[in-house]
Amino acid sequence: LQLTTPLADGSVSKLTVTEKFQKKHKVYRSRSGKTKSKTKYKSAAEFAVVVRFRPKRYPGAAQLQDRFTSALQLPQGAQIKKASISAKQIGVRVGLRQAWDCVATGSPSKGVDGRHLVAQLFLGVYQVLNLAKARTKGSRKMV
Repeated sequence: LQLTTPLADGSVSKLTVTEKFQKKHKVYRSRSGKTKSKTKYKSAAEFAVVVRFRPKRYPGAAQLQDRFTSALQLPQGAQIKKASISAKQIGVRVGLRQAWDCVATGSPSKGVDGRHLVAQLFLGVYQVLNLAKARTKGSRKMV
């Protein structure tokens, strides 16, 4: 799944969700002559958010690389694969080794809620961008 959308501040966001599923089925004959089978399942998912922004609007964002990973609050089971900030874009990629779903609010969830994870990724990205914006405003007032 890949979604690209312009945002109100002039930035462009890109959300990518990749799900991998693997099924192994093995049929074998036991010593007694019976035919038996085993099936194994393995799944993983990857969520990525990239926001391309205007450098004039968020100057100094590239210097906040160390604060970026601490600003992300991820649900249990999610781990950061890559987090990067440059002068024009900020991105984060998160991996899940367990099941995820998008259920209605109030319904029991079997794994990580995908909507909640995506919201937390965007909140972390914009927390860093707003910090970059606030730092430049603060430095202008001092000068």
